[in-house]
Amino acid sequence: MNKIQNTFALLLLGFAWVAVLMLALPARAQEEAVRIDLSTPKQTVYTHVNFLRSPYIFSPNKNRYASYSARALAHPNLNLTKEELVERAKTLEKIYRGAGIDISAIAIPDDANYKDTLQLGASEFVLATIGSTPIVLVKEGTRWFYSPETVLDIPNIYNQIFLFDADNLGLGDFAFERFLGLAVWQYIGIFIFIFGGFLAHHLFLFVLDKIILTMFKRIGYADLSERYILPVAKPISFLVVFLFWQLFLPVLQLPAGVTRFIRLSLGVVVPIFVVASLYYAINILTYYLGKLAQRTATTLDDQLVPLLDRTLKVLIVVIGVFFILSNLGFDIGVLVGGLSIGGLAFAFAAQDTLKNFFGSLMILFDRPFQIGDFISGTGISGVVEEVGVRSTRVRTFHGSVTSVPNGKIADMTIDNMGMRRARRFNFNIALTYDTPHDKMQEFVSQLRAHAENHPKIIPPIYIHFNNMGASSLDILFYIFFDTTDYAQELILREETLFVIMKKAEEIGVEFAFPTSTVHISSHDVSPESWNKVFNEPTEHNKALPKS
Repeated sequence: MNKIQNTFALLLLGFAWVAVLMLALPARAQEEAVRIDLSTPKQTVYTHVNFLRSPYIFSPNKNRYASYSARALAHPNLNLTKEELVERAKTLEKIYRGAGIDISAIAIPDDANYKDTLQLGASEFVLATIGSTPIVLVKEGTRWFYSPETVLDIPNIYNQIFLFDADNLGLGDFAFERFLGLAVWQYIGIFIFIFGGFLAHHLFLFVLDKIILTMFKRIGYADLSERYILPVAKPISFLVVFLFWQLFLPVLQLPAGVTRFIRLSLGVVVPIFVVASLYYAINILTYYLGKLAQRTATTLDDQLVPLLDRTLKVLIVVIGVFFILSNLGFDIGVLVGGLSIGGLAFAFAAQDTLKNFFGSLMILFDRPFQIGDFISGTGISGVVEEVGVRSTRVRTFHGSVTSVPNGKIADMTIDNMGMRRARRFNFNIALTYDTPHDKMQEFVSQLRAHAENHPKIIPPIYIHFNNMGASSLDILFYIFFDTTDYAQELILREETLFVIMKKAEEIGVEFAFPTSTVHISSHDVSPESWNKVFNEPTEHNKALPKS
Protein backbone atom coordinates (compact mmCIF):
# COMPACT_ATOMS: atom_id res chain seq x y z
CA MET A 1 0.00 0.00 0.00
CA ASN A 2 2.81 2.42 0.84
CA LYS A 3 4.50 1.75 -2.50
CA ILE A 4 1.24 2.49 -4.35
CA GLN A 5 0.80 5.70 -2.39
CA ASN A 6 4.39 6.77 -3.12
CA THR A 7 4.00 6.03 -6.83
CA PHE A 8 0.73 7.94 -6.99
CA ALA A 9 2.29 10.90 -5.17
CA LEU A 10 5.22 11.03 -7.60
CA LEU A 11 2.98 10.79 -10.67
CA LEU A 12 0.63 13.43 -9.27
CA LEU A 13 3.59 15.75 -8.62
CA GLY A 14 4.92 15.16 -12.11
CA PHE A 15 1.59 15.87 -13.79
CA ALA A 16 1.17 18.97 -11.62
CA TRP A 17 4.45 20.32 -12.95
CA VAL A 18 3.38 19.50 -16.51
CA ALA A 19 0.15 21.44 -15.90
CA VAL A 20 2.12 24.41 -14.62
CA LEU A 21 4.35 24.12 -17.68
CA MET A 22 1.36 24.19 -20.05
CA LEU A 23 -0.14 27.20 -18.31
CA ALA A 24 3.18 29.06 -18.31
CA LEU A 25 4.05 28.49 -21.96
CA PRO A 26 3.98 31.72 -23.94
CA ALA A 27 1.43 32.09 -26.62
CA ARG A 28 2.72 32.21 -30.16
CA ALA A 29 2.62 35.91 -30.95
CA GLN A 30 2.84 37.76 -34.23
CA GLU A 31 6.15 39.22 -35.35
CA GLU A 32 6.58 42.84 -34.41
CA ALA A 33 8.58 45.57 -36.08
CA VAL A 34 12.29 45.11 -35.58
CA ARG A 35 13.64 47.39 -32.87
CA ILE A 36 17.24 47.11 -31.71
CA ASP A 37 17.74 49.22 -28.61
CA LEU A 38 20.97 49.25 -26.59
CA SER A 39 20.39 52.55 -24.83
CA THR A 40 19.86 51.14 -21.30
CA PRO A 41 20.68 47.90 -19.46
CA LYS A 42 17.04 46.81 -19.66
CA GLN A 43 16.70 47.46 -23.40
CA THR A 44 19.97 45.65 -24.10
CA VAL A 45 18.87 42.52 -22.22
CA TYR A 46 15.45 42.53 -23.90
CA THR A 47 17.06 43.03 -27.31
CA HIS A 48 19.22 39.97 -26.64
CA VAL A 49 16.45 37.75 -25.28
CA ASN A 50 13.39 38.72 -27.32
CA PHE A 51 14.93 38.04 -30.74
CA LEU A 52 15.65 34.44 -29.61
CA ARG A 53 12.12 33.77 -28.38
CA SER A 54 8.62 33.63 -29.71
CA PRO A 55 7.56 34.84 -32.24
CA TYR A 56 10.97 35.40 -33.86
CA ILE A 57 12.23 31.80 -33.43
CA PHE A 58 9.28 30.59 -35.55
CA SER A 59 10.05 33.03 -38.35
CA PRO A 60 11.76 31.96 -41.58
CA ASN A 61 14.17 34.82 -40.84
CA LYS A 62 15.15 33.48 -37.45
CA ASN A 63 18.85 33.52 -38.30
CA ARG A 64 18.67 37.22 -39.10
CA TYR A 65 16.85 37.85 -35.82
CA ALA A 66 19.53 35.89 -34.01
CA SER A 67 22.12 38.25 -35.45
CA TYR A 68 20.08 41.15 -34.06
CA SER A 69 20.20 39.46 -30.66
CA ALA A 70 23.98 39.16 -30.91
CA ARG A 71 24.27 42.95 -31.12
CA ALA A 72 23.90 43.02 -27.32
CA LEU A 73 27.15 41.02 -27.01
CA ALA A 74 29.12 42.92 -29.64
CA HIS A 75 31.28 44.99 -27.30
CA PRO A 76 33.87 47.00 -29.27
CA ASN A 77 36.73 45.47 -27.24
CA LEU A 78 35.79 41.91 -28.26
CA ASN A 79 37.55 40.22 -31.15
CA LEU A 80 34.88 37.62 -32.07
CA THR A 81 33.30 36.87 -35.41
CA LYS A 82 29.62 37.47 -36.10
CA GLU A 83 28.95 33.71 -36.06
CA GLU A 84 30.69 33.34 -32.69
CA LEU A 85 28.64 36.22 -31.22
CA VAL A 86 25.40 34.64 -32.51
CA GLU A 87 26.35 31.28 -31.04
CA ARG A 88 27.18 32.85 -27.66
CA ALA A 89 23.96 34.86 -27.69
CA LYS A 90 21.98 31.63 -28.17
CA THR A 91 24.03 29.89 -25.48
CA LEU A 92 23.44 32.70 -22.98
CA GLU A 93 19.69 32.55 -23.64
CA LYS A 94 19.81 28.80 -22.95
CA ILE A 95 21.65 29.56 -19.72
CA TYR A 96 18.81 31.88 -18.68
CA ARG A 97 16.26 29.14 -19.31
CA GLY A 98 18.35 26.36 -17.77
CA ALA A 99 19.17 28.39 -14.64
CA GLY A 100 15.61 29.67 -14.32
CA ILE A 101 16.63 33.33 -14.67
CA ASP A 102 13.33 35.00 -15.54
CA ILE A 103 14.26 38.34 -17.11
CA SER A 104 10.76 39.72 -16.56
CA ALA A 105 11.08 39.10 -12.79
CA ILE A 106 14.34 41.08 -12.45
CA ALA A 107 14.32 44.80 -11.80
CA ILE A 108 16.69 45.87 -14.59
CA PRO A 109 17.37 49.62 -14.65
CA ASP A 110 15.96 51.44 -17.68
CA ASP A 111 18.28 54.41 -17.22
CA ALA A 112 20.92 55.23 -19.83
CA ASN A 113 23.08 56.92 -17.19
CA TYR A 114 22.75 54.18 -14.54
CA LYS A 115 25.72 53.87 -12.17
CA ASP A 116 26.36 51.07 -9.70
CA THR A 117 26.93 52.69 -6.29
CA LEU A 118 28.50 49.48 -4.97
CA GLN A 119 31.18 49.71 -7.67
CA LEU A 120 32.21 53.30 -6.88
CA GLY A 121 29.79 54.75 -9.40
CA ALA A 122 30.87 52.57 -12.34
CA SER A 123 28.53 52.39 -15.34
CA GLU A 124 27.79 48.69 -15.00
CA PHE A 125 24.96 46.44 -13.84
CA VAL A 126 25.15 42.89 -12.45
CA LEU A 127 22.18 41.03 -13.91
CA ALA A 128 22.69 37.72 -12.08
CA THR A 129 25.36 35.50 -10.58
CA ILE A 130 25.62 31.85 -11.59
CA GLY A 131 27.88 29.94 -9.26
CA SER A 132 30.67 32.44 -8.68
CA THR A 133 30.47 34.03 -12.14
CA PRO A 134 28.53 37.30 -12.50
CA ILE A 135 26.67 38.28 -15.67
CA VAL A 136 27.51 41.96 -16.10
CA LEU A 137 26.38 44.72 -18.47
CA VAL A 138 28.64 47.75 -19.05
CA LYS A 139 28.24 51.04 -20.84
CA GLU A 140 30.49 51.82 -23.77
CA GLY A 141 29.90 55.28 -25.21
CA THR A 142 26.14 55.74 -25.45
CA ARG A 143 25.30 52.00 -25.62
CA TRP A 144 25.12 49.14 -23.15
CA PHE A 145 26.61 45.71 -23.84
CA TYR A 146 27.33 42.49 -22.00
CA SER A 147 30.85 42.91 -20.61
CA PRO A 148 33.69 41.25 -22.54
CA GLU A 149 34.46 39.07 -19.49
CA THR A 150 30.87 37.82 -19.40
CA VAL A 151 30.82 37.02 -23.11
CA LEU A 152 34.10 35.10 -22.86
CA ASP A 153 32.85 33.17 -19.79
CA ILE A 154 29.60 32.01 -21.46
CA PRO A 155 30.95 28.52 -22.40
CA ASN A 156 32.20 27.96 -18.83
CA ILE A 157 28.87 29.06 -17.34
CA TYR A 158 27.05 26.75 -19.75
CA ASN A 159 29.14 23.76 -18.68
CA GLN A 160 28.33 24.47 -15.02
CA ILE A 161 24.59 24.14 -15.67
CA PHE A 162 24.11 21.59 -18.45
CA LEU A 163 25.20 17.97 -18.35
CA PHE A 164 24.81 17.81 -22.11
CA ASP A 165 23.17 19.76 -24.92
CA ALA A 166 20.19 18.22 -26.68
CA ASP A 167 21.13 20.14 -29.81
CA ASN A 168 24.31 18.04 -30.04
CA LEU A 169 22.67 14.61 -29.66
CA GLY A 170 22.19 14.17 -33.41
CA LEU A 171 18.38 14.18 -33.22
CA GLY A 172 16.45 14.40 -36.47
CA ASP A 173 14.63 17.47 -37.67
CA PHE A 174 11.36 16.03 -36.38
CA ALA A 175 12.66 16.25 -32.80
CA PHE A 176 12.97 20.03 -33.16
CA GLU A 177 9.46 20.53 -34.53
CA ARG A 178 7.49 22.70 -32.13
CA PHE A 179 4.04 22.09 -30.67
CA LEU A 180 2.41 24.46 -28.15
CA GLY A 181 5.69 26.32 -27.74
CA LEU A 182 7.91 23.28 -27.07
CA ALA A 183 9.97 21.05 -29.31
CA VAL A 184 9.12 17.36 -29.66
CA TRP A 185 12.38 16.38 -27.92
CA GLN A 186 11.34 18.51 -24.93
CA TYR A 187 8.08 16.56 -24.54
CA ILE A 188 10.07 13.33 -24.71
CA GLY A 189 12.47 14.80 -22.14
CA ILE A 190 9.58 15.70 -19.81
CA PHE A 191 8.35 12.10 -20.00
CA ILE A 192 11.85 10.79 -19.22
CA PHE A 193 12.12 13.45 -16.53
CA ILE A 194 9.04 12.14 -14.70
CA PHE A 195 9.50 8.44 -15.48
CA GLY A 196 13.23 8.59 -14.59
CA GLY A 197 12.42 10.00 -11.15
CA PHE A 198 9.75 7.33 -10.67
CA LEU A 199 12.25 4.62 -11.69
CA ALA A 200 15.02 5.98 -9.43
CA HIS A 201 12.61 6.00 -6.48
CA HIS A 202 11.56 2.38 -6.93
CA LEU A 203 15.09 1.21 -7.70
CA PHE A 204 16.29 2.69 -4.43
CA LEU A 205 13.44 1.06 -2.49
CA PHE A 206 14.14 -2.28 -4.19
CA VAL A 207 17.83 -2.18 -3.22
CA LEU A 208 16.88 -1.13 0.30
CA ASP A 209 14.23 -3.80 0.80
CA LYS A 210 15.91 -6.74 -0.91
CA ILE A 211 19.48 -6.16 0.21
CA ILE A 212 19.91 -3.85 3.18
CA LEU A 213 16.79 -4.62 5.24
CA THR A 214 17.01 -8.33 4.45
CA MET A 215 20.64 -8.36 5.64
CA PHE A 216 19.67 -6.67 8.92
CA LYS A 217 16.86 -9.18 9.46
CA ARG A 218 19.18 -12.15 8.86
CA ILE A 219 21.69 -10.98 11.47
CA GLY A 220 18.91 -10.51 14.03
CA TYR A 221 18.30 -6.76 13.80
CA ALA A 222 14.80 -6.83 12.32
CA ASP A 223 13.48 -4.44 14.96
CA LEU A 224 16.38 -2.04 14.34
CA SER A 225 15.73 -2.02 10.59
CA GLU A 226 11.99 -1.37 11.01
CA ARG A 227 12.30 1.29 13.72
CA TYR A 228 15.42 3.16 12.63
CA ILE A 229 16.65 2.26 9.10
CA LEU A 230 13.31 2.37 7.27
CA PRO A 231 12.25 5.85 8.54
CA VAL A 232 15.56 7.21 7.21
CA ALA A 233 15.29 5.40 3.89
CA LYS A 234 11.82 6.69 2.97
CA PRO A 235 12.72 10.40 2.74
CA ILE A 236 16.04 9.48 1.09
CA SER A 237 14.15 7.62 -1.65
CA PHE A 238 12.18 10.77 -2.46
CA LEU A 239 15.36 12.82 -2.16
CA VAL A 240 16.91 10.68 -4.90
CA VAL A 241 13.99 11.59 -7.18
CA PHE A 242 14.22 15.32 -6.47
CA LEU A 243 17.99 15.36 -6.96
CA PHE A 244 17.53 13.53 -10.27
CA TRP A 245 15.03 16.16 -11.37
CA GLN A 246 17.26 18.98 -10.14
CA LEU A 247 20.20 17.56 -12.10
CA PHE A 248 18.40 17.10 -15.43
CA LEU A 249 16.03 20.09 -15.30
CA PRO A 250 18.35 22.49 -17.19
CA VAL A 251 18.68 20.00 -20.06
CA LEU A 252 14.98 20.43 -20.89
CA GLN A 253 15.53 24.13 -21.66
CA LEU A 254 12.02 25.01 -20.54
CA PRO A 255 10.83 28.62 -20.46
CA ALA A 256 12.72 30.56 -17.79
CA GLY A 257 9.57 31.22 -15.75
CA VAL A 258 8.72 27.51 -15.61
CA THR A 259 12.29 26.52 -14.79
CA ARG A 260 12.39 29.16 -12.07
CA PHE A 261 9.15 27.85 -10.54
CA ILE A 262 10.40 24.24 -10.57
CA ARG A 263 13.78 25.30 -9.16
CA LEU A 264 12.11 27.22 -6.35
CA SER A 265 9.89 24.21 -5.63
CA LEU A 266 12.88 21.89 -5.54
CA GLY A 267 14.77 24.47 -3.47
CA VAL A 268 12.09 24.08 -0.82
CA VAL A 269 11.40 20.36 -1.17
CA VAL A 270 15.02 19.12 -1.25
CA PRO A 271 16.05 20.75 2.08
CA ILE A 272 12.85 19.45 3.69
CA PHE A 273 13.67 15.87 2.76
CA VAL A 274 17.34 16.33 3.66
CA VAL A 275 16.24 17.57 7.09
CA ALA A 276 13.80 14.65 7.41
CA SER A 277 16.55 12.16 6.53
CA LEU A 278 19.02 13.66 9.02
CA TYR A 279 16.26 14.00 11.63
CA TYR A 280 15.58 10.26 11.56
CA ALA A 281 19.29 9.46 11.19
CA ILE A 282 19.84 11.14 14.56
CA ASN A 283 17.65 8.39 16.06
CA ILE A 284 20.21 5.84 14.85
CA LEU A 285 23.03 7.87 16.39
CA THR A 286 21.29 8.24 19.75
CA TYR A 287 20.36 4.53 19.71
CA TYR A 288 24.06 3.67 19.36
CA LEU A 289 25.09 6.23 22.00
CA GLY A 290 22.39 4.87 24.31
CA LYS A 291 23.92 1.41 24.03
CA LEU A 292 27.33 2.84 24.89
CA ALA A 293 25.87 4.76 27.84
CA GLN A 294 24.41 1.54 29.26
CA ARG A 295 27.93 0.09 29.51
CA THR A 296 29.23 2.95 31.68
CA ALA A 297 28.93 3.03 35.46
CA THR A 298 27.44 6.51 35.55
CA THR A 299 23.71 6.91 34.95
CA LEU A 300 24.01 10.56 33.91
CA ASP A 301 25.15 9.47 30.44
CA ASP A 302 21.70 7.96 29.97
CA GLN A 303 20.23 11.42 30.55
CA LEU A 304 22.76 13.12 28.26
CA VAL A 305 21.72 11.05 25.24
CA PRO A 306 18.09 12.36 25.11
CA LEU A 307 19.37 15.92 25.61
CA LEU A 308 21.82 15.46 22.73
CA ASP A 309 19.02 13.98 20.62
CA ARG A 310 16.75 17.01 21.15
CA THR A 311 19.58 19.51 20.61
CA LEU A 312 20.75 17.95 17.33
CA LYS A 313 17.21 17.73 15.97
CA VAL A 314 16.50 21.38 16.74
CA LEU A 315 19.82 22.37 15.14
CA ILE A 316 19.07 20.35 12.00
CA VAL A 317 15.62 21.94 11.64
CA VAL A 318 17.00 25.47 12.12
CA ILE A 319 19.74 24.91 9.51
CA GLY A 320 17.12 23.48 7.13
CA VAL A 321 14.95 26.58 7.53
CA PHE A 322 17.93 28.80 6.71
CA PHE A 323 18.65 26.77 3.56
CA ILE A 324 15.02 27.04 2.44
CA LEU A 325 14.99 30.81 2.99
CA SER A 326 18.27 31.12 1.09
CA ASN A 327 16.86 29.12 -1.85
CA LEU A 328 13.79 31.37 -1.88
CA GLY A 329 16.04 34.38 -2.36
CA PHE A 330 16.19 35.81 1.15
CA ASP A 331 19.43 37.45 2.25
CA ILE A 332 20.61 35.15 5.02
CA GLY A 333 23.33 37.61 6.08
CA VAL A 334 20.73 40.27 6.82
CA LEU A 335 18.53 37.71 8.53
CA VAL A 336 21.36 36.45 10.72
CA GLY A 337 22.29 40.05 11.57
CA GLY A 338 18.71 40.74 12.58
CA LEU A 339 18.64 37.59 14.64
CA SER A 340 21.85 38.58 16.41
CA ILE A 341 20.32 41.91 17.43
CA GLY A 342 17.11 40.19 18.41
CA GLY A 343 19.22 37.59 20.19
CA LEU A 344 20.60 40.25 22.52
CA ALA A 345 17.10 41.37 23.43
CA PHE A 346 16.04 37.75 23.83
CA ALA A 347 19.07 37.05 26.02
CA PHE A 348 18.09 39.85 28.39
CA ALA A 349 14.46 38.73 28.44
CA ALA A 350 15.28 35.05 28.84
CA GLN A 351 18.40 35.21 30.96
CA ASP A 352 16.90 32.83 33.53
CA THR A 353 16.14 30.31 30.80
CA LEU A 354 19.67 30.59 29.42
CA LYS A 355 21.06 30.30 32.94
CA ASN A 356 19.10 27.08 33.44
CA PHE A 357 20.28 25.73 30.09
CA PHE A 358 23.94 26.35 30.89
CA GLY A 359 23.29 25.00 34.37
CA SER A 360 22.12 21.74 32.78
CA LEU A 361 25.37 21.62 30.77
CA MET A 362 27.35 22.16 33.97
CA ILE A 363 25.51 19.29 35.64
CA LEU A 364 26.01 16.98 32.66
CA PHE A 365 29.73 17.66 32.30
CA ASP A 366 30.69 18.25 35.95
CA ARG A 367 28.49 15.36 37.16
CA PRO A 368 27.90 16.37 40.80
CA PHE A 369 25.29 13.60 40.98
CA GLN A 370 23.75 10.82 38.92
CA ILE A 371 20.24 9.60 38.27
CA GLY A 372 19.13 7.67 41.36
CA ASP A 373 21.44 9.51 43.80
CA PHE A 374 20.03 10.84 47.06
CA ILE A 375 20.98 14.52 47.30
CA SER A 376 20.45 17.22 49.86
CA GLY A 377 20.72 20.96 49.35
CA THR A 378 19.05 24.25 50.17
CA GLY A 379 15.33 23.51 50.12
CA ILE A 380 15.65 20.08 48.42
CA SER A 381 16.14 16.56 49.66
CA GLY A 382 15.39 13.40 47.72
CA VAL A 383 16.33 11.06 44.88
CA VAL A 384 17.28 12.48 41.46
CA GLU A 385 14.92 11.14 38.79
CA GLU A 386 15.65 13.26 35.71
CA VAL A 387 17.97 16.04 34.54
CA GLY A 388 16.23 18.12 31.87
CA VAL A 389 17.20 21.13 29.81
CA ARG A 390 15.56 23.56 32.25
CA SER A 391 15.22 21.74 35.56
CA THR A 392 16.14 18.67 37.60
CA ARG A 393 13.35 16.53 39.04
CA VAL A 394 13.84 15.20 42.58
CA ARG A 395 11.57 12.63 44.24
CA THR A 396 11.11 13.65 47.90
CA PHE A 397 10.38 11.43 50.91
CA HIS A 398 6.73 12.48 50.64
CA GLY A 399 6.52 10.81 47.24
CA SER A 400 6.10 14.12 45.43
CA VAL A 401 8.37 15.40 42.66
CA THR A 402 10.17 18.72 43.05
CA SER A 403 11.44 20.52 39.94
CA VAL A 404 14.51 22.61 40.74
CA PRO A 405 15.90 25.03 38.09
CA ASN A 406 19.31 23.89 36.90
CA GLY A 407 20.71 27.39 37.28
CA LYS A 408 19.85 27.27 40.97
CA ILE A 409 21.39 23.81 41.39
CA ALA A 410 24.60 24.97 39.65
CA ASP A 411 24.98 27.69 42.32
CA MET A 412 23.94 25.45 45.21
CA THR A 413 26.10 23.42 47.58
CA ILE A 414 24.95 19.84 47.00
CA ASP A 415 25.48 17.06 49.53
CA ASN A 416 25.42 13.90 47.43
CA MET A 417 24.41 11.11 49.78
CA GLY A 418 24.39 8.71 46.83
CA MET A 419 28.17 8.89 46.55
CA ARG A 420 28.70 7.64 50.10
CA ARG A 421 30.52 4.31 50.22
CA ALA A 422 28.79 3.44 53.52
CA ARG A 423 25.96 4.63 55.74
CA ARG A 424 26.80 6.07 59.17
CA PHE A 425 24.83 5.20 62.33
CA ASN A 426 25.67 7.53 65.20
CA PHE A 427 23.85 8.11 68.52
CA ASN A 428 24.30 7.95 72.33
CA ILE A 429 23.00 5.10 74.52
CA ALA A 430 21.93 6.56 77.90
CA LEU A 431 22.00 4.26 80.99
CA THR A 432 20.82 5.12 84.50
CA TYR A 433 23.30 6.34 87.13
CA ASP A 434 22.68 3.30 89.32
CA THR A 435 24.28 1.03 86.67
CA PRO A 436 27.13 -0.95 88.29
CA HIS A 437 30.64 -0.63 86.88
CA ASP A 438 30.95 -4.29 85.90
CA LYS A 439 27.62 -4.34 84.04
CA MET A 440 28.49 -1.14 82.19
CA GLN A 441 31.81 -2.63 81.08
CA GLU A 442 30.19 -5.93 80.01
CA PHE A 443 27.45 -4.10 78.06
CA VAL A 444 29.97 -1.99 76.16
CA SER A 445 32.19 -5.00 75.43
CA GLN A 446 29.32 -7.09 74.03
CA LEU A 447 28.09 -4.26 71.82
CA ARG A 448 31.61 -3.75 70.46
CA ALA A 449 32.02 -7.46 69.80
CA HIS A 450 28.70 -7.60 67.96
CA ALA A 451 29.71 -4.68 65.69
CA GLU A 452 33.16 -6.10 64.93
CA ASN A 453 31.75 -9.50 63.96
CA HIS A 454 28.79 -8.26 61.90
CA PRO A 455 29.37 -8.76 58.11
CA LYS A 456 27.60 -5.50 57.22
CA ILE A 457 29.36 -3.26 59.76
CA ILE A 458 32.73 -1.90 58.63
CA PRO A 459 35.47 0.16 60.30
CA PRO A 460 35.84 2.62 61.84
CA ILE A 461 33.88 1.37 64.87
CA TYR A 462 33.65 3.59 67.96
CA ILE A 463 31.67 2.12 70.89
CA HIS A 464 32.85 3.57 74.20
CA PHE A 465 31.60 4.78 77.60
CA ASN A 466 31.95 8.40 76.63
CA ASN A 467 30.24 10.79 79.01
CA MET A 468 28.53 11.26 82.36
CA GLY A 469 25.59 13.42 81.49
CA ALA A 470 23.14 15.38 83.60
CA SER A 471 20.78 12.46 83.98
CA SER A 472 22.53 9.46 82.38
CA LEU A 473 25.72 7.56 81.74
CA ASP A 474 26.34 7.98 77.97
CA ILE A 475 27.80 5.37 75.61
CA LEU A 476 28.96 6.60 72.19
CA PHE A 477 27.68 4.26 69.45
CA TYR A 478 29.36 5.23 66.11
CA ILE A 479 29.44 2.66 63.28
CA PHE A 480 29.17 2.39 59.47
CA PHE A 481 26.94 0.03 57.48
CA ASP A 482 28.44 -1.45 54.30
CA THR A 483 25.59 -0.33 52.03
CA THR A 484 24.57 2.66 49.94
CA ASP A 485 20.93 1.71 49.73
CA TYR A 486 18.59 3.59 52.05
CA ALA A 487 16.13 0.71 52.43
CA GLN A 488 18.94 -1.67 53.39
CA GLU A 489 20.22 0.90 55.88
CA LEU A 490 16.84 1.00 57.63
CA ILE A 491 16.85 -2.79 57.98
CA LEU A 492 20.36 -2.78 59.48
CA ARG A 493 19.46 0.04 61.88
CA GLU A 494 16.43 -1.90 63.11
CA GLU A 495 18.49 -5.06 63.55
CA THR A 496 21.17 -3.18 65.53
CA LEU A 497 18.66 -1.48 67.83
CA PHE A 498 17.02 -4.83 68.61
CA VAL A 499 20.45 -6.25 69.51
CA ILE A 500 21.10 -3.32 71.87
CA MET A 501 17.74 -3.85 73.61
CA LYS A 502 18.36 -7.59 73.94
CA LYS A 503 21.85 -7.11 75.39
CA ALA A 504 20.50 -4.59 77.91
CA GLU A 505 17.84 -7.07 79.07
CA GLU A 506 20.34 -9.95 79.34
CA ILE A 507 22.92 -7.95 81.32
CA GLY A 508 20.35 -6.14 83.41
CA VAL A 509 20.99 -2.49 82.65
CA GLU A 510 18.31 0.12 82.25
CA PHE A 511 18.02 2.97 79.80
CA ALA A 512 17.82 6.43 81.30
CA PHE A 513 15.58 9.25 80.41
CA PRO A 514 15.85 12.93 81.41
CA THR A 515 14.95 13.31 85.14
CA SER A 516 15.28 16.03 87.81
CA THR A 517 15.66 15.45 91.59
CA VAL A 518 14.67 18.34 93.92
CA HIS A 519 16.28 18.40 97.43
CA ILE A 520 14.73 20.70 100.12
CA SER A 521 17.07 21.51 103.02
CA SER A 522 15.38 21.78 106.55
CA HIS A 523 18.39 22.63 108.79
CA ASP A 524 17.36 26.24 109.57
CA VAL A 525 13.60 25.74 109.90
CA SER A 526 12.05 25.31 113.41
CA PRO A 527 9.05 23.08 114.13
CA GLU A 528 7.02 26.21 114.89
CA SER A 529 7.75 27.51 111.46
CA TRP A 530 6.64 24.22 109.81
CA ASN A 531 3.40 24.30 111.88
CA LYS A 532 2.82 27.92 110.84
CA VAL A 533 3.28 27.05 107.18
CA PHE A 534 1.02 24.01 107.15
CA ASN A 535 -1.56 25.08 109.82
CA GLU A 536 -2.01 28.84 109.28
CA PRO A 537 -5.36 29.52 107.65
CA THR A 538 -5.24 30.80 104.07
CA GLU A 539 -7.87 32.63 102.09
CA HIS A 540 -8.86 29.30 100.57
CA ASN A 541 -8.96 27.53 103.95
CA LYS A 542 -11.13 30.29 105.44
CA ALA A 543 -13.73 29.69 102.78
CA LEU A 544 -14.00 25.97 103.59
CA PRO A 545 -16.92 24.89 105.90
CA LYS A 546 -16.15 24.02 109.51
CA SER A 547 -16.28 20.32 110.31
